[in-house]
Amino acid sequence: MRTVICRFADETDFFRHLRAGKQAWGEANFSLLGAYDLGEDEEVEVVALVSSVRERCRLRVRVADRRTVGLDSADIARGTARRFCYRCEVCAEDEPWLDMFVKKLRTLRRVQPERHAS
Repeated sequence: MRTVICRFADETDFFRHLRAGKQAWGEANFSLLGAYDLGEDEEVEVVALVSSVRERCRLRVRVADRRTVGLDSADIARGTARRFCYRCEVCAEDEPWLDMFVKKLRTLRRVQPERHAS
């Protein structure tokens, strides 16, 4: 199984990503942008890293669909010019892990408010 690493600067960045997925697709999903050459219905491991608190969560996701979003002329020679947006659904057995990760990040935010006082 292939692994895609998603790095988020902080909890706000992570929550923003989940909210955007929910608004666009109606549920908590990951949207991946890149030239990963993933096929529809392919299962992938997504590692969500939240840098500010050094926390991570591994989730199995299924690629529900992909759309071409652009071309990168710098990569034409390497054959990776196409960039895709992949909509990935979290597998049912990993949804509890995502829920627990969200709760953990919210708890860290509550008990360490000084990190967000800027």
